[in-house]
This record gives sequence, structure tokens and C-alpha cells, in this order.
Amino acid sequence: LCVIVSSVGFVFKTNPLKSDRPWEQNHAWAWGTIVSIILIPCYLSATLAGGVLSALPWYYYILALLAPLICLAIGELVKQKDLWHENRAVMMRRLQFETRLGMWSPKEN
Repeated sequence: LCVIVSSVGFVFKTNPLKSDRPWEQNHAWAWGTIVSIILIPCYLSATLAGGVLSALPWYYYILALLAPLICLAIGELVKQKDLWHENRAVMMRRLQFETRLGMWSPKEN
């Protein structure tokens, strides 16, 4: 579940979730997410023995619901840092290109 929820942050590499909503622009991802979320309980109900989930303490369920949100928040922080590095790399490439172009341009007297 954590991987499914955190995948929403990686549909667009550097755009935050506030600006681009992936479920509006990437329908294949949206349908894949819906199918995956439906298949998880089906798989668990088919493979786990009866009474296994009721043996867990209540805070395991709270952690299971909070962990995907925490993963999503960490992914957004990583994306912000990646955007900063990407902008810096673009500025460095532009500076190197302009410097090389300036070396070969004719000089004014």
C-alpha cells in the first residue's frame, strides 16, 4: 500500500502534487492504482487464515493507515530537493554553453 500511494508522487518528476493532479492527466496510472488497491484486500482475504487480522493490536492498523501518508510526504520532500538540484544543473549547463560560445565569438574593438 505504501508503494501504491507513494507512486502518485513520481508520476511527474519535479512537479508537486498541488500543481499537477496525476489522476486527471494519467488515466492508466489512475486505473492501475484503483485495481491494485482492490486486489490487496482480495489477496489478503484469500491467503490469510481466519482470525489473523483480529489478533493484531489496534495501533498496527493506525500505523498501516499513516505509513503511506508519511511515505508520500517524504517523497514530496525528496522531489523538492531534486527540483533544486535540477535547476542548479540547468544554470550550470547554460553558463558553460555561454562561456564556450563567448570564447569563439568575434571580439569588438
